[in-house]
Amino acid sequence: MTTIMAGKVHGDNGPNGELGPFSRRQTFALGRQRVRILRVKLTSSTGRSIVASLTVENYVKAVYQLTGGEKGHAASTGELATAMRVSPGTVTSMLKSLSSNGLVMYKPYAGACLTEEGHSLAVRLLRRYRLARLFLSQTLNVPVDKVDVDAEQIAHVLSDFLAERIDAHLGHPNLEL
Repeated sequence: MTTIMAGKVHGDNGPNGELGPFSRRQTFALGRQRVRILRVKLTSSTGRSIVASLTVENYVKAVYQLTGGEKGHAASTGELATAMRVSPGTVTSMLKSLSSNGLVMYKPYAGACLTEEGHSLAVRLLRRYRLARLFLSQTLNVPVDKVDVDAEQIAHVLSDFLAERIDAHLGHPNLEL
């Protein structure tokens, strides 16, 4: 069984990164292998619960990257469709969902920009990706380009506890976010 985890409950994890009471598991078959997706509720600054799935995290990260991380800048539906390799209609549906969850501000024909919650989620995910990439590269003595795909996957499942341990192990590197 493979477990894929998306999101973490900030402040709700145990000391070893175990799951808090708001986690939800979903299991399905992928060929011969059973895959379990774990979704965890996040709480926004407005007190709303947000379920951050792998797809949600990828969209938020794409908006962040397309806007250069600049707050208030919008990514167009077409840019997101190209980046995510989906149709513009799919992007529009997802942006409406992200908007209703408080992660983006979406205006038809103008695009989407990240809210504070969306920006925080994107920065958190990119920090974890860069930590995982640097850790794998340095620890295993492997070129960075060889660990890129694995680091991307690890970033979505890395607990707060392990991210902080890796950061400390690497000497708190400047990850330029």
